[in-house]
Amino acid sequence: PNMSLNAGSGITMMWYSSCVSALWYGLFGRLQYGLIGINDVVGILWGTLGAQVAHALRDDPERIPPTQLAVIMISTLLTGACSIGFGKLGLGKLMLLFPAPVTSGFLGSIGFFIVKSAMQMCSGVKFQYLWPVDFAEFLSAQSMGRIACMCG
Repeated sequence: PNMSLNAGSGITMMWYSSCVSALWYGLFGRLQYGLIGINDVVGILWGTLGAQVAHALRDDPERIPPTQLAVIMISTLLTGACSIGFGKLGLGKLMLLFPAPVTSGFLGSIGFFIVKSAMQMCSGVKFQYLWPVDFAEFLSAQSMGRIACMCG
């Protein structure tokens, strides 16, 4: 329930980060055309990080926004540094060693996590594993209405 208030911070920072990465690519990229995509998983992860920061600093609310910004900036910089480092070391070739079923299973598990997180955030009901903790609250009209709006 309260996580939805912080998810906006994560999604907003995802957009800012994407704009900065597009600007960086535009200034220093070597290809004529490039596509900088927004990643849904990153938004969910940053929303979760924002919720954890807000929970840890709940007694000092004026420190929450700058701390969330710092965490997101550091995670963005570390991700970029690791990507560049792995590329320079030629470690991308190691990805070809993963069998296709392993990669498919990994992507499937990410899909389950995204669906569970979306249902939990939209319904406002806490989930344990893949199931809501309180089925009656999950099946209430208000919860189902939010989920219907999410599904479009």
